[in-house]
Amino acid sequence: MKKIVINQLLCFAILIIVIPAQSQLLNNQMVSKDTLVAGDSTMILCNIGFYDEYTGITGGLFPTNWPEEYYPGYNDDTIYSYKTEKYNDTIVELYFYVPFGTYPSTYYLSVFEEGYGIFMDYYPVWIMSRPIITEQPRDLSRCPYDTATFKVKTVKSDWTWCHYQWYHNNVSIEDQNNPQLFLADISNSDTGNYYCTVSNDWGVDTSVIVRLVLLQVPDSPSQPKGSSSLCYGITSSEYSIGSDPFAIDYIWSILPESAGTFIISDTSATITWNNSFTGTAKIYVTPLGEYCTG
Repeated sequence: MKKIVINQLLCFAILIIVIPAQSQLLNNQMVSKDTLVAGDSTMILCNIGFYDEYTGITGGLFPTNWPEEYYPGYNDDTIYSYKTEKYNDTIVELYFYVPFGTYPSTYYLSVFEEGYGIFMDYYPVWIMSRPIITEQPRDLSRCPYDTATFKVKTVKSDWTWCHYQWYHNNVSIEDQNNPQLFLADISNSDTGNYYCTVSNDWGVDTSVIVRLVLLQVPDSPSQPKGSSSLCYGITSSEYSIGSDPFAIDYIWSILPESAGTFIISDTSATITWNNSFTGTAKIYVTPLGEYCTG
């Protein structure tokens, strides 16, 4: 009997997996950067898969959240890459310039070639912005012991914080870290220059410098000159006070009002007495400044 020997061949299918360097470069992400800052030029590496021609590829940042109101510098257009370069067979370099004033929000990154298709669609990218002051404080003029409020308004999204700091004559004011600065019982020590800085992790904006002016107040007048006692039968008498350089008018009054009536001429006045009145009457004079009362 013949013995037949069959030689068995063992075949191996070998799968070689090459881990490209870009996996480490992108930290296993689709893009190298998902946060951009308004006012900066930024390059983003994007893994779009194998592709041998990169001449027509473009990247676009499409806004997903619009501001409720317009503000200066706001640009509501999609932001397109201004340059695209091939990094290797699967990664492209997209160069973006995010204009200053771009609204801080979430944007969707799409990578596409005109007429051929989309390589990456709706990848979330965050655009941050330094604060933008859209409402500046204004110069204020106040009378002594009045109140004054300076305020700024900034554009920011719901998820960006801002730090406010007010300054008086170039010195920071302690614990004044709000959009509004409130001053009470104003005196000469409060006058001068004020401004506010608004900052976050991405930059700072500084308001215009404004002034607080303390208005001049007329001095309290001296006691009116004139008769302090009258005999029965006298129908009128004259009174006067010294003039004040900061007064533009004077208010004369008598209490009780039934004692008589005034004919007023600036710093002097004539009272026509009521013959039926007896007792004590008081004369008051109030100087009026252009804005403040003495």
